Amino acid sequence: MSKKQVHFIIQSKGGVGKSFLTYLLALKNQFKENAAFFDLDSSTQTSVNQLKFLKDKNRVYKISLLDDRKKIIRDRLFTSIKKIVEIPDFQTYFLDFGAPESEQLPALFGIDFKAYALKKFENQINATFIFHVVVAGNTAYLASMEYLKSMIQTLEGHFPIIAHANENSFYGFQEILEESKNYCSKNQVEFRCFGDIDTQSHTGNQILNLIQQGAGIENYDILEQLKIEEEFAKL
Repeated sequence: MSKKQVHFIIQSKGGVGKSFLTYLLALKNQFKENAAFFDLDSSTQTSVNQLKFLKDKNRVYKISLLDDRKKIIRDRLFTSIKKIVEIPDFQTYFLDFGAPESEQLPALFGIDFKAYALKKFENQINATFIFHVVVAGNTAYLASMEYLKSMIQTLEGHFPIIAHANENSFYGFQEILEESKNYCSKNQVEFRCFGDIDTQSHTGNQILNLIQQGAGIENYDILEQLKIEEEFAKL
């Protein structure tokens, strides 16, 4: 039996483009019926709203890690993952974490449990865990990089980590984009870029509107599709 893939889309710093990355991944996997998305963000409904084109196909789900007092119970994540990988229709699972939930992961995997215990759990449920950390430039750079560093230290090389740099936020800050790229290379972290869309242009503005509407690829015209396909190639 082939292993299930579980993708963690994470960043404790808000407003870095994590929801945008989630949307692009969902759009790229729109016609893969065995791929599903799970929204773990307790603070917003962004992913659920932007993934309407998959929700209609029963491929978007909401998961809460909160107790009755609205407090995050971080080890509830393990039981949630165990339940979702048992859903027979899916092979690939994308877990979109909110900033508060992302913030709990270093403690969950570094204090409550250790990375080797998470590895045992991964093997027990016959899955492969992949961590996608979004990094932004400008004023979000230091905080988002600190989170990336904390996850690298916490996971101790047991799991693949992919850093996704939000290109739009690095305009005018090319030197720190190179700095983040070099840091990832030194720490054996795969580095990818995404989000090179100028929302001031007509095409870029149309894409932004479609994202906000939760539109599928069939709603894009030819120029918008070409731009989105450029993004797909980088994911």
